[in-house]
Amino acid sequence: MRNLNSISKYLFALLGIIFYSSVYAQTDNYSAPASASTGSASSNTVVGSNAGNANSTKGSNSFYGVNTGLNNSKGFSNCFFGVSSGRFNTTGNSNSFYGFNAGIYNTTGSSNSSLGLFAGGNNRTGSFNCFVGGNSGNNIESGSYNVTIGYRAGPTSANEGQSNRLYIDVNENTVNGALGNDNPLIYGEFDNDFVKINGTFEVTAGLSNPSDVNLKNNFQSIDQQEILQKLSDLTIQKWTYKDRTDEPHIGLIAQDFHKAFGLGADDKHISTIDADGVALAAIQALKKQNDEQQKIIDDLLQRIIDIENRN
Repeated sequence: MRNLNSISKYLFALLGIIFYSSVYAQTDNYSAPASASTGSASSNTVVGSNAGNANSTKGSNSFYGVNTGLNNSKGFSNCFFGVSSGRFNTTGNSNSFYGFNAGIYNTTGSSNSSLGLFAGGNNRTGSFNCFVGGNSGNNIESGSYNVTIGYRAGPTSANEGQSNRLYIDVNENTVNGALGNDNPLIYGEFDNDFVKINGTFEVTAGLSNPSDVNLKNNFQSIDQQEILQKLSDLTIQKWTYKDRTDEPHIGLIAQDFHKAFGLGADDKHISTIDADGVALAAIQALKKQNDEQQKIIDDLLQRIIDIENRN
């Protein structure tokens, strides 16, 4: 009897699968009872009131939540999860929006990823962006290839067309609910191979600069004595950064260093490679001076010894 009951359960399950396949085989769509029609499009899954309401011709979309993908008409391969996520998307493709109002105003942008409440919410036409965190990247409206990570991470004002930027930060205490920070903990420019860290950077295993001869060209000889003289003429002071007044440092001013040696990309920064190189050249010059002075001392000592021996 127990075996018959098990067989009956399997038969009912099989009949259910057959029934489901016969109903949905033509369009391969699934719409929950509270969802709108997906027209002639195929391979869509919509769950929630008004989800995918305007979708008509494109498929492979997944809309879960009230008003998700509401205005999507020809966009395909989108995944919207959360109330009103991707609500105004019309023809954008391959977007992934997860969270309440995530990517809500995106219309034609494609291949964007937004994770978090209102993440990337104001992006409209930009593509290939990644917004992670509540309200992350909300001031990026049309740029592409941007990455913002963290709560309210991103620029402070609307930046139409800003592309290839990286913002990693958490902006919990903002004035009047302002979004973003133009000086985040980590800022980057993908198109310029540039990264800026606004804080202390600690490395426990040492920091290495590539110095392989196969990576270099335009070799020129230098005058160590001239470098030593220029270095001795520079003013070395104790100072603090304006936004970190509790951390004193000793060093040169970038403008003075650049004027003296003409090294680096600009007169606002001092590369550790250049600072090390100047220091090493100065050490060589001092070593040469020391050797010359030591030779003079040795000669004088020998003369004294010779005089004493004659007496």
